[in-house]
Amino acid sequence: MRSRKFAALAAAAASSLALTLAQAPAAYGQEDVPEAGPVDEVQRIDELREADDAPTRFIVEYKDDVPTNNPDERVSVLNEATPDALPDVTEVRETEDGSVVTTDRVLSGEEVHQFIQDAMNTGKVEHIEEDVRMYAMGAPNDPQYKQQWHLNGSAGSSIDTAWAKATKQGAGQTIAVIDTGITAHPDLDGNVKGGYDFISEAKDARDGDGWDPDPSDEGDYNDGSSCGGGGQASNSSWHGTHVAGISAALSNNGTGVASVAPKATIQPIRALGPCGGYSSDIIAAINWASGGEVSGAKKNPNPATIINMSLGGQGKCSQSYQKAITDARSRGTVVVVAAGNESQDAANVQPASCDGAITVAASGPRDQKSSYSNYGRPVDVTAPGGDDQQGGGILATYNDGKTRPGQPGYSSLQGTSMATPYVAGVAALIRAENPSMTPDQVAARLRESTRPLKGSCNGCGTGIVDPAKAVGEGGGGGDDGREPGDDGRDPGREPDDGRDPGREPGDDGRDPGRKPGWGDWDWGWDDWFNDDWGWGDDWGFGRWPWKWRW
Repeated sequence: MRSRKFAALAAAAASSLALTLAQAPAAYGQEDVPEAGPVDEVQRIDELREADDAPTRFIVEYKDDVPTNNPDERVSVLNEATPDALPDVTEVRETEDGSVVTTDRVLSGEEVHQFIQDAMNTGKVEHIEEDVRMYAMGAPNDPQYKQQWHLNGSAGSSIDTAWAKATKQGAGQTIAVIDTGITAHPDLDGNVKGGYDFISEAKDARDGDGWDPDPSDEGDYNDGSSCGGGGQASNSSWHGTHVAGISAALSNNGTGVASVAPKATIQPIRALGPCGGYSSDIIAAINWASGGEVSGAKKNPNPATIINMSLGGQGKCSQSYQKAITDARSRGTVVVVAAGNESQDAANVQPASCDGAITVAASGPRDQKSSYSNYGRPVDVTAPGGDDQQGGGILATYNDGKTRPGQPGYSSLQGTSMATPYVAGVAALIRAENPSMTPDQVAARLRESTRPLKGSCNGCGTGIVDPAKAVGEGGGGGDDGREPGDDGRDPGREPDDGRDPGREPGDDGRDPGRKPGWGDWDWGWDDWFNDDWGWGDDWGFGRWPWKWRW
């Protein structure tokens, strides 16, 4: 066995939940939706990860001189580089630049670090990282519209005010929802087209196979043994169905609820199962959704103009995530991601911390930052995500099945998972009226057309997204709660921005024209805010009943 010890695991090896719902979901009939209930306390997902006994997986990119058409030669590079103390690896699937491989047992953090180091020392590997799991973060005549405070003007402008300017209501735009998949629903079906299932492990997919063209949500219930035996039993979340309904449920149809962009198309992409989803599968989903080539999947015939990712995990943005998001944006796709629900700096969450993504924090019915929402420099804007401490969640499409799909219904959930599709819907409104706008221009329009939050919020981006201003001329401006010239850092702090050594001077890794914000300053906000600002005492991801809380 190895004598060397490692003080810390590589950033790519760190993975814990970044997405949680702050309220136990339930399905209701069209005429009876109660107020938001209390927050449930359940086992943390980082504890579930520690109990996960699945073999460790890696994403590998080989150098050009390594034969990429022979899987045996590819994995031999890794097997020959690692001593007997480390297990052999086998290939899960080929990728465009290399492969995804798995060990025959779970590796410790020390072993993961050593494996990565040994692989890089071969001189034949361009890049390698752990394949970490991500987890699920005119007034219409719809009868439950009056209960949708995020749309009906109870907090901010009414969505019909935006529709008066954005008369296309998102028509011609395709929103790819990378999530748990989707269930049949009369308030969604007319807007759903295409999609894909990118869950590679058959046991997690629960449909008898791996990747396939059917994005149906088979349920992410946990019987207590699904994720290494360390989890608490829980029902299915139907997270993807709820997220899709916020962006683009059918509206003004006399049924159920309204949405932000009711004439946009939803492209459901299944990448999260009972134990979350592997990064390699999510990255494949990003590439496929935006029209890129993905080995093992036919090319998307209808590339998405917008990608919604209400998901995430711990760690700074990995190279693989960054490349996928950069490539998607180069194809013209807007990428919107949830900031996370840990009440921490979003700089510590991926893909929220990736450059070029529009990162979204959450607000509640009082127009204040949601108690659970992450914050910081990566955050571009804030949007309604609900907060039981402020009076309620976000009402949208749902399913009443406990494990497998049951009957369609509606439910109120809360989290940055709910705020993100709101922004994705507004992006669809913008682009439907301005099809030639680039991802950078859409992001700028969203940031410039916000309105201030009530109360101070450092790290909430430029403010709360205002759909009416966003689809108009923009330029509404936003108040991020800082005094002019205040960079949000602790006086006397060393000029360490937490970025990789060797970064080019003056390069903050963000979109050109992005407004400065807070972020990479880890200086004890938790005590300050909890004691003096009243942002809540529930830190971490422990707020959710093994249901997606984003």
